[in-house]
Amino acid sequence: MFDGSGKLDSIKMSIYGDRQKVTVELYDHLSGQTFLRMNCSPAAFVEMFSSRRCHVTVNAEFFHMERVGKLMEMQELKFELPPGTDYSNREKIALEEAKKHVPEGWTSDGYYGSQNSFRYDGNTYHARTIIRRWVDAVDGTSGRESGETRTVVSG
Repeated sequence: MFDGSGKLDSIKMSIYGDRQKVTVELYDHLSGQTFLRMNCSPAAFVEMFSSRRCHVTVNAEFFHMERVGKLMEMQELKFELPPGTDYSNREKIALEEAKKHVPEGWTSDGYYGSQNSFRYDGNTYHARTIIRRWVDAVDGTSGRESGETRTVVSG
């Protein structure tokens, strides 16, 4: 998480590549997000990490910066699908119906590929997915170690 000095203590850096391109990614364990991906040539990578040259041109993409340093909470969301839903259209309908059931401030992962994503009770389909939100850590600490997420149980 961010401390008072602007430092972040939950970052993992991954470096991978081939003869054409080297990719460096920064991942925040606390938020569960890859937030920076940089691509450069192998020559630029070697120059960057093995010399005193301080400016090397890279292509960079930033993702979900508003989530970095925040705690990811996850919750299961279950909801009934409308009449007329059948096996062939259940995923498409679930994606639309989830929007009506996701609480404000949460986002649905939109994944319905698990064998537990759908249940049919003989009359009606029910869908199950995971929703997430990112919150400030309590009392300046994450309340967890090594990138685990907090699961919120609703009543």
